[in-house]
Amino acid sequence: MSRTRVALSLLLGALLLLVVPSTPAWAHHIMGIPHYSYDENYPQAPVLKLIENVGQWEFQLTAYPGKPVPGVPTELHVYVVDAQSRSLYRQPLTLEVERLSLLGSRHEVFGPREVTLSENVYKFYPTYDAVGNYEITLSFPDGEITSTLTFPMVVGEPGSPALILGGCVGGFVLLLLTVRSLKIKRARRAARRAS
Repeated sequence: MSRTRVALSLLLGALLLLVVPSTPAWAHHIMGIPHYSYDENYPQAPVLKLIENVGQWEFQLTAYPGKPVPGVPTELHVYVVDAQSRSLYRQPLTLEVERLSLLGSRHEVFGPREVTLSENVYKFYPTYDAVGNYEITLSFPDGEITSTLTFPMVVGEPGSPALILGGCVGGFVLLLLTVRSLKIKRARRAARRAS
């Protein structure tokens, strides 16, 4: 009886080996999307990607999450390659993050922090302190000079600076018109009393 079971097990195993390779294999990727297309085709994980060229270098800044929230740590990855040869830039990068105010003043919220290449990418971990418009500045040695590159970053929903400034100017003009009309009324009353 045991020889029969062994023979059946071997036969079943051989049949499985013949059948299994002919069935399609399922890919590791989400819905067959390769890993380099996740941020474009898998919107459940919001990512912000900005690409700029400075001289011979191509900079790609990727922010995780793509819509930062004040007080929550974020990740910024910077990938730098030669635009022609695609070879990696290997010098240290310095990153600084500043919050921009409506009147043009700046408030430093991160850095300057110098980082070296790690796993072919530069990694920074800033935390934004409030809702607003920010500017990310990268500094890097480029031959005999230090070059800089800036990227905009919006945290939360600060609204348009032009709308806020327009509202302030409109309110100021309304105040001036109200004061002017009160002065005219007082002058008329004074003229009536005098006559």
